[in-house]
Amino acid sequence: MLEERDEQGTSKVFLLLAGGLVGAGIALLYAPLSGDETRRYLKMQTERATRKARLVSDNLKENVNEIAEAVKVNIDKLVEEGVKLTKEKKAELIAAVEAGRKAMDAERKRLDSLLTEDGNE
Repeated sequence: MLEERDEQGTSKVFLLLAGGLVGAGIALLYAPLSGDETRRYLKMQTERATRKARLVSDNLKENVNEIAEAVKVNIDKLVEEGVKLTKEKKAELIAAVEAGRKAMDAERKRLDSLLTEDGNE
């Protein structure tokens, strides 16, 4: 019984190898190009793909550099506008504080004058 299994396993391996050889033979018969031609064709296609990849890579680098430059310019403009706006707001704040100080001084004088009038009477 063990011998029978060994024979079946051997015959299956033999059939597998025979099928592979028959398939390889058929593939060779139906191959559109010879081995040398196929290698040349594959080499040409590889070189073409490499050139296209380099072109795409170069274009991508160029586009990224352009985008980076545009972003830098926009950031510089925003920083300038922010500084300008900060200076304007600082000036407005100083003016408001000064106006508040003047109003407080005026109110203090008014209160002092009211207190002195009440004290004199």
